[in-house]
Amino acid sequence: MILASILLGPGSELTVADAMRSVLDHVDGFVLIESGGGLAALEVANQVCEAASKMSAPRAYTWTGDYGAARNFALNTARDLGADYALTL
Repeated sequence: MILASILLGPGSELTVADAMRSVLDHVDGFVLIESGGGLAALEVANQVCEAASKMSAPRAYTWTGDYGAARNFALNTARDLGADYALTL
């Protein structure tokens, strides 16, 4: 069983790092969907995953005003990583 954590939305680098670290010991990988153009948050996600030897799929996503579409994009990304389950933060 592979569990991926999904984090959606615009977030600061500190918020992203704290959220990821809060579940680090409980998941196999992370999917960060950054919809606010914060490339620094994507870099932080890569750093956290590399340091913990976790699979990672940070992706930029153009916000369309549709949360469901963003969530489905994240779930599809988690599935592409091989995740059986997704924990949304």
